[in-house]
Amino acid sequence: KKRLIKVVVPPGVKEGSKLRLKSMGKITPEGQRGDLFLKVAVTNMTN
Repeated sequence: KKRLIKVVVPPGVKEGSKLRLKSMGKITPEGQRGDLFLKVAVTNMTN
């Protein structure tokens, strides 16, 4: 199942930092939803 989520990255977050999204991860065998972790990667955008 795919979901589209919007994440606001706070100013000053450095490359390699991890962001935790509470209760956005997989469902455990006990029926609880885990946390989703995102690792920040910075790319240069050109026009």
